[in-house]
Amino acid sequence: YIFVDIGIDLLHFIDTLKANFEKGSRLAVVSTIQFVTSLQAAKSPLEQHGFKMIIPQSSPLSPGEVLGCTSP
Repeated sequence: YIFVDIGIDLLHFIDTLKANFEKGSRLAVVSTIQFVTSLQAAKSPLEQHGFKMIIPQSSPLSPGEVLGCTSP
């Protein structure tokens, strides 16, 4: 198992959510394992903007992970 983290343009991701959802919206965000660190990094800035962020977790997966090497 080799963990691979793929970085994204985090500012663009945050700006896109701000442009498409109203302030105060509840957002649940998930991704494949390669992008879960980006979800965690975006959570705080989006909460500061007024979003209610949810990054769900189902064991044994990481928070926000829906597909990866540990997926059942």
